[in-house]
Amino acid sequence: MNKIACSFFYTDDRYELLANIAISSFKTFHPDIDVFIFNKAIIDQELVLDYTAGYCKFFYARTLFDKGYDKVISLGVDTITCGKLDEFLNNNEDVLTSLDFNYAITFNGIHIPADKHINADVVCFNNKEIIDECLLLMKEYPNEYFEQGALNQILVFDNIKYTSKIVDKNAEVVYNNRLYEIDPLKSIWGYHKTYPYNFKIENNNLISPTNKIIKIIHLVRGFGCLNKDQFIREVNLCKTTIFNEQTKNFLISICGINENWFTEKMKPEDWPNDLILNLKKVPSGFPSGRKLNFNKHLDISSYLNEKLKKWIY
Repeated sequence: MNKIACSFFYTDDRYELLANIAISSFKTFHPDIDVFIFNKAIIDQELVLDYTAGYCKFFYARTLFDKGYDKVISLGVDTITCGKLDEFLNNNEDVLTSLDFNYAITFNGIHIPADKHINADVVCFNNKEIIDECLLLMKEYPNEYFEQGALNQILVFDNIKYTSKIVDKNAEVVYNNRLYEIDPLKSIWGYHKTYPYNFKIENNNLISPTNKIIKIIHLVRGFGCLNKDQFIREVNLCKTTIFNEQTKNFLISICGINENWFTEKMKPEDWPNDLILNLKKVPSGFPSGRKLNFNKHLDISSYLNEKLKKWIY
């Protein structure tokens, strides 16, 4: 029987209000899974400044394998769990992932088609080696989306030596950003900025506009890019505006979120006074790492093809 852990990582107290509901909602549906919270009291802030929060998120999730766990779920603190994550719990591929927004993207010369474009804030690892590959790739060949870019680059190859599954691809469930689609064949950006989201409730499930069961809401507001005023505004939008009343009631009554969370706004004094950030940013807007050297013209397809080749004897 698998020994399972769930990892939540956040660098500082500005994320506290978000982390509270991310963690409590996960625990509501998974009381038997060990939850580890890697926050400023535990993490090495120098490691964050050197290699970014994305690197450290995977680094600390990796440590749980050394504690004897053989399945590690890693969730961002801007997520809300809305049901039991059966698709993570009942599959044992080396890595289980979920789809990002519906567009293609290129990292380090490697093209990621829309139907393989995954988001690294909702992921489940059954093999520590694939995290090691991501950490090494982030250091040696960094990209502006850090752990997400690394994971996408590794998994795009057909001859990869690791097994993987996108749990919400061609499925009845949605685990990530495709929950914002109205029509899978059309752009989703407009809907993502239109409030409140038109989710509905059926049979004690939260249902997306494309009639899929929402297992996780990823708020995906770009919190790590925002200054103080922008950050507070976005948190308060999540509290007061983006969810319709049906969804709010579902999050309170089914997901275990305290109703006060929606009525008590984030205040300027909730912003940490001891916040230390690397002011250098990558083009995506996220803080860079002090020890990372970027080369936007780099193409590492040949390197990864050889490194990740599945050997058949």
